[in-house]
Amino acid sequence: MSNKDALADLAAKAADAARQAGADAADAYLTRGRRMSIDVYQGEAELFESAETAGAGIRAFRQGRLGHSYTTDLSEEGLAAAAQVAYQNAAASDPDKFNGLPESAKHSIPAVDLDLTSKDYAGPTTADKIAFALEVEKTALATDSRVTGSESVTYAEEEETVALANTAGFKGAYDRQACYTFADVMAEEKGEIQTGFSYAAGHSLNELDAGTTGREAAERAVLMLGGSAARSATLTAVFDPLVFVQLLTAIAPALNAEAAQKGRSFLAGDVGRRVAAAAFTLIDDGRLPAGLGSAPFDDEGVATQTTPVFEDGVLKTLLYNSYGARAGGTISTGNGRRGSFHSVPGTSPTNMFVKPGETCQTAIIEGIETGIYVMGLQGLHAGVSPVTGQFSAGAYGLRIKSGRLAEPIREVTIASTCAAILKNISAVGSDLRFVPMGASFGSPTVAVDGIVLSGR
Repeated sequence: MSNKDALADLAAKAADAARQAGADAADAYLTRGRRMSIDVYQGEAELFESAETAGAGIRAFRQGRLGHSYTTDLSEEGLAAAAQVAYQNAAASDPDKFNGLPESAKHSIPAVDLDLTSKDYAGPTTADKIAFALEVEKTALATDSRVTGSESVTYAEEEETVALANTAGFKGAYDRQACYTFADVMAEEKGEIQTGFSYAAGHSLNELDAGTTGREAAERAVLMLGGSAARSATLTAVFDPLVFVQLLTAIAPALNAEAAQKGRSFLAGDVGRRVAAAAFTLIDDGRLPAGLGSAPFDDEGVATQTTPVFEDGVLKTLLYNSYGARAGGTISTGNGRRGSFHSVPGTSPTNMFVKPGETCQTAIIEGIETGIYVMGLQGLHAGVSPVTGQFSAGAYGLRIKSGRLAEPIREVTIASTCAAILKNISAVGSDLRFVPMGASFGSPTVAVDGIVLSGR
């Protein structure tokens, strides 16, 4: 019996223990995993952290009431005790007709290879991983003499087994692995210091490239040397893929169906309407092969799926967990997600990405007379409201003049509304890139007209 099969059996016993305690229905979500990270600084390993985690979250339903408990004791006795607490907690909660397990018809899990693990994951030693992180920093420093050091260079990895079972007959488990690297380096010239960053992710260390990550971070830092504030203007902003990904993470909460049902989304009431440019198609794909947010089923046991959220500018659907689906008179999109075994399922993207176009970044820039190539945003999540759609953030990047990248711009603010950004997308590039930020988000280069730039 594999580790995941054993964990699935424990989940089934935990759910059954809640039913035996008196619950009408119950489910149990169990995880067991390990996380490790290495930070290097000035040619030496500065920090090494490793931790193993294991736990269970149990939901018990009782006449429309929901009780939840969690434990780190995965013995049968510990799970039974937690199941009893979940049942008791249900008695203290208010009844809600939308509480309950997912519809049983959604429990079939289509056979598909999601590539969530790698046979190479366990090969590299700790020394190999430290050497990789040091190579990222070394490459960045060697890229340009003006690169003087790093603020942070990190290699991290995680592996996890997830198991879920409920009293409606669902039982399943899967393994996943992921590796990440992040570099934030400094460039200095004439007393001025600028920073540049880069990310990469995969399912094993062998899927990452230290040279590419180090060089990109260095080049982005050097490009910003000598920058100054620009004059205020309304212009076209070309968002770097890593930057538009950040924008997606800020907009994503507005796609939560439950938030829209409560009037807490600027997209409330817009399903079926064209609210974005025809060039914009946004997909949430929980079954994307090798996707870092992929899984065969969500954290309620609903089969994941490929969900066109926006299609050619039309908002086709919001994202639903089982609770939001019942409240909306529809079915779950397989987006019931838990932050950990400590929490009950909310609604979250899996692998959410902008469908790439056929135009390269260079060609997009060549078609713009005056604009800004946005390489970074500051204060984004404080400056974006998924409720009202207001958008304002500090920005830096390169001026676009007559179709060419020119001098760096910094200490400016760009402002609009999320609705206007979606409507005014004028070009979508071919250079799709994913970044793990809670869920996995991806975007190519995206150009948006009508952005207000406030400078000097």
